[in-house]
Amino acid sequence: MMFELGFEDRLVGVTHECDQPPEAQLKDKIVRCKFDPAALASDAIDSAVSSSLKANESLYIIDTDKIKQLQPDLVLTQDLCSVCSLAIAQIDEINAALGRPVRTFVSSPHDIGSMLADLCALADLLGEHDRGMAARDRLTSRLARVKERVSGAERPRVVCVEWLDPVYNAGHWVPEMVDAAGGTEHLAAPREYSVRMTWDQIASSEPHVLVLMPCGFDVARAEREFHALLTQHPPLPGIDALRSTPALRTGRVWAVWAHKYFSGASPNLVGGVEMLAAILHPQLFPEILPLQPTDAKQLTLPYPAPHPMCRLFCAAQRTAAASCFGAGAPQWRRKGMPRRQQPVCDMRALKRRLTTASALWRSAVQRVFPVTDGRREQRTAEADGAAPCVQHAPPPDLTILYTP
Repeated sequence: MMFELGFEDRLVGVTHECDQPPEAQLKDKIVRCKFDPAALASDAIDSAVSSSLKANESLYIIDTDKIKQLQPDLVLTQDLCSVCSLAIAQIDEINAALGRPVRTFVSSPHDIGSMLADLCALADLLGEHDRGMAARDRLTSRLARVKERVSGAERPRVVCVEWLDPVYNAGHWVPEMVDAAGGTEHLAAPREYSVRMTWDQIASSEPHVLVLMPCGFDVARAEREFHALLTQHPPLPGIDALRSTPALRTGRVWAVWAHKYFSGASPNLVGGVEMLAAILHPQLFPEILPLQPTDAKQLTLPYPAPHPMCRLFCAAQRTAAASCFGAGAPQWRRKGMPRRQQPVCDMRALKRRLTTASALWRSAVQRVFPVTDGRREQRTAEADGAAPCVQHAPPPDLTILYTP
């Protein structure tokens, strides 16, 4: 907000998360996280955050020595998300470090409109009312252009995911952003908190477009963690169902730079609306495309690596085909050839080859599905030294029907 209003020269300190615009990284860091999120996977981050919240502890550490050095007159914070904000006791810690009470501006927007209102309120607090109004008008004009262009266009079903493991939908202002961009969000309501969901719920909504925006992540990390989910053995519940949704069948899965455009209530939300509009309606926004790979990326979806035993099935199939129809196999009569030139089919040789091929096939099947007490059980990963493959019914014996 300070940079949007043109007050960057008044900004003396930021948190470890304040990296946009890039000039913000040059400011002194006065807040850091107790753990390094870059070193943990999504499920580990969720566990660390949950443990801190249950213990009523803050996730952040304030550099009080730096606070004393900078001597700020105003502290900007938010109370919308307890995970991302400083605790009230830590504001008291800042006051104690300064030896005096400091003015605090607390932002708590749930939608784009309240974000714009907070922008104007901050400008008023700093004595620059006109700057606030000008910034609001610029952003509102950009939103209006997007809404006008997508009006009348077909609105695809969209699901935005705020966290991957466990999976959360994206609430607050994100459903409003999807609507402004010409889509329909079925699993989240505007101005409501993000809630924990299951991949089965997401799959049952049959999204046309799936947008991955894990809070605080960039495109590369969102892509990496989603690919890890898709290739995990055994798969998480609902992942297999997710593969059959229109979004994954048509390849309309996008990873976006959530930390810059979606996670925080900043003027960059307007840029996020423009990005979503280009993703949902590329034919209407040719001037925005192609999107920068650091901002958004359409994912190429992986498939689970095949179990080593699957290669035996393939080898058995090739052996059976070669035995029956390859070089040296009995010759079949060919349609259109004169009868005297037709090769003779040696049925005894054919039967021997089919028996051999069927034995090879059964051997491969039994190695993957050993029979124990009348039940077929797939080998475990510990026995094979590899992750198990996708469950398949054992294929039947090779059978050829011959009608003379």
